[in-house]
Amino acid sequence: MELVRTITVPSRGLGFPDGSNAPTLIVFEGLTTANGNIGATTLVDDRLLLMPNLSGLIVWIVSGVNMGQARAIISHVGNVLTVNSALNAQVVTGVNYLVLPFYNFGGNILIPVPAPDSVLNVNECDVVGNKADASVGAVGATASMMAYIKGILNAITAGGPGPAVPVPDTINNLNERDVVGNKTDAAVGTVGLTASLMAYIKAILNAVVGGALGTVTDVASTVVNNATTAMSYIKGIVTNTNKPAADSVADGVMADVVGDKSDAAQSTIGTTRSLMGYVKGLLSVLGTLADAASIVVNNATTVMAYVKGILNQLADATIGLAAIKAVAISQGTTDFNATAKTSLQAAAAAALAAAVNKRQAGQPQVFQKSITSASNAGDVTVATITTAACCIESVVVKSVAAPPADLTSVSVWAGASKVISLISVALGSFTNLNAIDAQVSQTGMCVELAATKTVVIMAGSGATANNLLVTVVYRAAADGGYLA
Repeated sequence: MELVRTITVPSRGLGFPDGSNAPTLIVFEGLTTANGNIGATTLVDDRLLLMPNLSGLIVWIVSGVNMGQARAIISHVGNVLTVNSALNAQVVTGVNYLVLPFYNFGGNILIPVPAPDSVLNVNECDVVGNKADASVGAVGATASMMAYIKGILNAITAGGPGPAVPVPDTINNLNERDVVGNKTDAAVGTVGLTASLMAYIKAILNAVVGGALGTVTDVASTVVNNATTAMSYIKGIVTNTNKPAADSVADGVMADVVGDKSDAAQSTIGTTRSLMGYVKGLLSVLGTLADAASIVVNNATTVMAYVKGILNQLADATIGLAAIKAVAISQGTTDFNATAKTSLQAAAAAALAAAVNKRQAGQPQVFQKSITSASNAGDVTVATITTAACCIESVVVKSVAAPPADLTSVSVWAGASKVISLISVALGSFTNLNAIDAQVSQTGMCVELAATKTVVIMAGSGATANNLLVTVVYRAAADGGYLA
């Protein structure tokens, strides 16, 4: 049996709309051998038992009441062909038909349309699909292009009717189109929860086109002007805000001037300390609200304590304002306020002078010196009496760390040619200092010295470093005297 051949089918009587003859590729010529179903969707021909599966091809009726009608074959089982839609009437016995790969109307090739939601995958028409295919949003191996396109359109339009894009500047957040936005959305440079991608991108482009953002190669700058980019400013800020090390003496950028949280308190003005150090120093001198009142001038009392002490004195019934006023009245003073003001200003000035001048004669002072010299270093200067003579009252030598085995003794001397022994060789022996926090001291002294050095003599057999702390308690014999 010849299965595939080309014939010229005359148009007359076969339903061609243009009345022409049409060359047509024939796959099979058949004649029904039994009636099809009442629904007019099947053809029965026993010769179909010998044919390969004809699903996906076209059946064209060329005789009988259905002559000229064509349908897509959606099933070929045994001797029965099932078509995609009903013919005008039941296909009975003795009807001639042709099986074609396509339907040719006078040179206009018509590809058959598969049934809605067909899962066949035989011809291109199965891949393209039917207008009635349901939308499919999940990718698989059985849906048509029509189903996928419907799924895409449904996703864009939220599954219902409406424009493909949202209205300009919408604040809706229902589907992807709201997130993407409209071409006419206004630029938005402030991040929030209602603007679209289009609005944000416009704002970014505005900044880029204006040159404000800059590039990654821009040089760091802290000079404010109309030409520097945001990248330069950011680099400048980062460069100048790297935190320095604690107690750094560097002075290159503003971060060095500001300092570190762990900077030590500094109450002595210099050229190497940070603002953090000075602030801590100022606070330590000023004191706190809890400081107890005091009128005893020394090196440990805060300004707050002195102010409280002064106020207590002013309130005292014997020496305070009430007493001053009584004396003034008894002496006939008519302008008490002016007199009291002058007296109080003088008293306050004296009190403040005493508070600030901690080197007054007779006021206790403390000096400490860390000694890290080698055991065999010999003479090591502890301090020099400066400005005026001082009276040394006590000396303490403490082991901050256990001394090395090559240390024999530590002794402290003072005066010209080390004439005065403050800590003797015996007292400062290795045995007495051989532990952390071990210490020896000489107290109850009153040694007056003028402009001479206090010396530690390190005696030992080796060059191992020590870790000692020498503390001297003294008073200035005349104003301004101190150890340095």
